[in-house]
Amino acid sequence: MHRRVQLLDHYTALAGAAGRPWPEPLQAVRALGVASPPKNRMPATDRTFLEDLAKGRAQMIRGIRCARLRVSGDSLKVVDPFTGRFLELVTCKL
Repeated sequence: MHRRVQLLDHYTALAGAAGRPWPEPLQAVRALGVASPPKNRMPATDRTFLEDLAKGRAQMIRGIRCARLRVSGDSLKVVDPFTGRFLELVTCKL
């Protein structure tokens, strides 16, 4: 029971950080100092797999946003998933 309460506390803190306006959640989650649930660490191979998967998805999202920016002629405001800043056409590499 204590373990479940601990996990709920952990996810409540993360959800609170995630609910902040963009890009504040990036800094807010880091400030919590928790990357994984307490006492329930994933094996390194699973963690690496998930990190690589997340990076791959973020790169795909960035590519799609850069393509949209290129088609729109720089009139859109799209956010870089890696930095939280607005993408500029000159920094997009397809």
